Amino acid sequence: MSRLGRLARRLLHRPRHGSAPIPTPTPLGPAREGALDNATLVDLSALQRALVPRDLPLLVNHWATWCEGCVSELPLIVDLHGRWSGQLDFLGISWDRFMPEGTPLSTLRQVQVLCTRYGVGWQNLVYTGEPSELFEGLGLESRTIPQTFLLLPDGDVAWAHDGVVEAGDMEGLEKVLVRHLSV
Repeated sequence: MSRLGRLARRLLHRPRHGSAPIPTPTPLGPAREGALDNATLVDLSALQRALVPRDLPLLVNHWATWCEGCVSELPLIVDLHGRWSGQLDFLGISWDRFMPEGTPLSTLRQVQVLCTRYGVGWQNLVYTGEPSELFEGLGLESRTIPQTFLLLPDGDVAWAHDGVVEAGDMEGLEKVLVRHLSV
């Protein structure tokens, strides 16, 4: 089985045919303590539920505010969001708590400030557990960020990129989107 196939199998714990839909992630604790605008603190279980694509493909970007490469690729992802919003869902997974400085709420504020500065208009889940739990729970072979994946509604990983996304990478991603969305 390919790396992408193994990743898809671990990333997506798809319900069997006829089972209830998987709920959207809920913040840990009350909203005032666990969420700010488009940034929410989540554990592994909530993160896994959020990674199940609904009716649209889902672009998942693993990143952190302290990662220079992650921040440098944000304008390209924001541009993609502007062009494909409505045809493609977006989800950010922040690793900011891997290097926790301050409280979880201060981390949320830091993520929100950067998202506002760059015009990030999609939900960002700030993972609160141990890094090893995330790597194992999602089947991530790479322990570095940024990482970006395109998950199709059927759960297949159609595109994966380990490292900073550049303009040429976005062109490749858009070709995959056109092929799968029949645009």
